[in-house]
Amino acid sequence: MDKQQKRKRKQYLSDFRPAVNGEYVYTGDHFRPDMEGERFAVLRRSILIMLFLSAAFVFTAGLLPAAGSTNCFYVILPFLAVIICCFIKTLKTVRLFASGLTVREYVYEKTVPAIPRWLLAEGISAAATLAAEAVYLIVNGFDGRETYTAAFICLITALIAADLIMLKFFREITWCKKSTK
Repeated sequence: MDKQQKRKRKQYLSDFRPAVNGEYVYTGDHFRPDMEGERFAVLRRSILIMLFLSAAFVFTAGLLPAAGSTNCFYVILPFLAVIICCFIKTLKTVRLFASGLTVREYVYEKTVPAIPRWLLAEGISAAATLAAEAVYLIVNGFDGRETYTAAFICLITALIAADLIMLKFFREITWCKKSTK
């Protein structure tokens, strides 16, 4: 990594200034939701509920010994992508909403533009998992795991629905920049 990239990556550190008591104070810009506080609270709560449900769907689907998900690489690889997307999406969403009502600019820039992309990536990976599972079932059958396979397919389908609902709620939030300078 060259010096220019390193400087750009840690550029937000220049927004911290030492105070008289020796602590560093953030002096950069903030972002706030540009909507009524009650509406933002409802959207935030709805997004967090969908986030919890989608993580539960991924975790539960990962525990099920479905027909293709135990020993078939072309089902396991897209499902691994689902797990990674879910993990990153969860971290970014929690980081954003843990900041409170006012979000520091560097947190905003790392989370708000990225969350919809991770939601779409997770939905596409989940659809690829469903397609791979369908191919496995057509080629090999259920291997005596009909119940687990049906539950796996239902959980992945519910995950896609939860991601689409979360994306809809997230896109309803509008943000405004609050300059401190």
